[in-house]
Amino acid sequence: MKLTKVLIKSILVIIFIFNNHLAANADDITDFEIGGISLGESLLDHFAINEIENMYIVTYPGSTKYIKLGVQSNKRFDDYDDLTFHVKSNDKKYKIHTINGVIYYENQLEKCLTKKKQVVEDLSSVITHVKPFKYDYEYPGEDKGSIAYVEDFEFKDGSSVRVWCVNWAEHVEKSKNYGDSLSISMSPKYFFDWLNNEAFGEN
Repeated sequence: MKLTKVLIKSILVIIFIFNNHLAANADDITDFEIGGISLGESLLDHFAINEIENMYIVTYPGSTKYIKLGVQSNKRFDDYDDLTFHVKSNDKKYKIHTINGVIYYENQLEKCLTKKKQVVEDLSSVITHVKPFKYDYEYPGEDKGSIAYVEDFEFKDGSSVRVWCVNWAEHVEKSKNYGDSLSISMSPKYFFDWLNNEAFGEN
């Protein structure tokens, strides 16, 4: 018997079916989807090649192993406003190593936090073996004054599903044209290792 995918949707309907019955828990991050897309799949399964080539690109100063590709979803993938993915540089198969879905709540922090709470509750109903770790992150440097309200579901293998609202400081919103948002991401441990140890150069 094979576990079907868990669909993480911004409308907060999470379905997890095991042999036509509700499952007690999910043990593998690849059992999940964001916007109908799973880790390990190819972007080519969901986008035309010209769409991929027109995605915006983010690179990292310490390593060229991975790049981040982003696209406005225009509600094509559930209710997400933006989707981003990490793929390996020069990988013509565009295998997906991380997924992040974003819904904007500009100047609506309480609405964002309410939606985040519901997402976490729905996730907790299927990830029953992991208790979410809740914390606030205060941004340093030029983003000082901005706060992210985070909850992480960390699996035994070190991979995680993260849900967070970010409230950007007013000066950051003006200077960088950032908007407050709710994000849901999936990342495996090997990506975190690269991000923490290589992506930005020497610590």
